[in-house]
Amino acid sequence: MNPEDPTSGFRHGKVLMFINEQMSKDTKGPAFYLENLSLSWEEVEEKLRILLENGEMPGQAQEACAWASLALGVRFAWRQVHLQGRRVQWLHDFACLHRSAAHALASDLKKLTDQQEMERKEAAFQLQLAHTKLAEVQRERDLMRLKLLHARFVTPMRTLKDYGGCQHQMQARTVTVQPFNRTLPWSPVDRTTDRSEQDTLLLQGESASDPTERLPVEVSTVGFSLPTQQRAT
Repeated sequence: MNPEDPTSGFRHGKVLMFINEQMSKDTKGPAFYLENLSLSWEEVEEKLRILLENGEMPGQAQEACAWASLALGVRFAWRQVHLQGRRVQWLHDFACLHRSAAHALASDLKKLTDQQEMERKEAAFQLQLAHTKLAEVQRERDLMRLKLLHARFVTPMRTLKDYGGCQHQMQARTVTVQPFNRTLPWSPVDRTTDRSEQDTLLLQGESASDPTERLPVEVSTVGFSLPTQQRAT
């Protein structure tokens, strides 16, 4: 074994030199050590068992191979410790990476939660604003409906009022004309006057001095009518 080789597994030089001396008592010792450096401890132990069971091999050679197997066992132990340390370091690094990823995910989750909360508040505000606008539109609709109903109700009343005013004027005109009807040569109620008498009255009306008295007037039972000549025109 090389004293400068850290992979030998020995930390003290005296121990390393003693084992080298024991392996060097027979040439098979160093050969057994170098041949089995890349094998596992199970394989090395199996080979040592075969050598010890071989009755033809000298005892000194078997002892040298045994010391070589001990050196290989220490070397394999150091290798396992080194590999275990590397695994532990890898697990530590992986845990740190996992922790960093967890912190990053927690930060992203918090940002996403805050963003969703802001979006929820914005959506709630927009919904409230939409409800307010809808209520305003409904009030305007109800007001317009009331205006339409009011207009629909007022128009017939105004028509009835105008019609009542016109009827009142017609009644006033009828009352004004009734005294004039009393001066006619015949009674409007008397419908039995002879036709010859009516012709005589018409001739008398033409000889009257007043131009308005020359125009024969035809009176109905409901009031009066225009003179005959004006109605003909």
